[in-house]
Amino acid sequence: MYADDTAILTQSASLSSAIQQLQEHIHAIESWLIKWKIELNIEKTEAIVFSKKIYIYGCLTIFDKRIPWVKHTKYLGVILDRRLTFVPHINHVIKKFRVSKQTLAPLIARNSCLDIDHKLLIYTAALRPILTYACPVLGYLSKTNLRRLQSVENITLRIITGTKWYIRNTAIYKELNIKCLIDTMKIIAENFYANLHASQNPSIPSMHYDINAPSNRKRPKAILRNVP
Repeated sequence: MYADDTAILTQSASLSSAIQQLQEHIHAIESWLIKWKIELNIEKTEAIVFSKKIYIYGCLTIFDKRIPWVKHTKYLGVILDRRLTFVPHINHVIKKFRVSKQTLAPLIARNSCLDIDHKLLIYTAALRPILTYACPVLGYLSKTNLRRLQSVENITLRIITGTKWYIRNTAIYKELNIKCLIDTMKIIAENFYANLHASQNPSIPSMHYDINAPSNRKRPKAILRNVP
């Protein structure tokens, strides 16, 4: 269940058990909201099941109003789909990036009067963060979608530098002295996970797992592995 930036998560091998646990917690939240006289925007409240299986969903209610089940929802700027493929999120990110790039086109285009250093600064400060946002949780991304993000950056850097089509992308990054997008995402993810142990929230350091341990399940930290 999601309401603005508040989330309730539960897991179970049985969907009916998960829904029951969720409903019990919703009742507790209802009592808390009434006690502190806080009004909840029920219209923005949604429920989603993360699973590869297809279920017949039970009924969830809050203040006697039914909570709709959705196929994907946005939480803290990240679009979460039912199978956690993040494809809707990547589509949204690329669209948002292109709109922002179009807005800044007069500054970063080939015929811009700015030099390459200043155009690159505009890109790394205003455009690249759109692509790297929330990258520590994108370990579930397929290689195809990671390459889609990388391709968006490659095209933009070619526009900034005015590079001919026959110049390799690796040569562009070497000349600009910056790391490619995927490597940058790995560094951000590494720093994020390395700092988790310092969190003041005791539940966060307890969520540790070894990314090198054999498993048939992808974990967010999988983004730290090499992506060809």
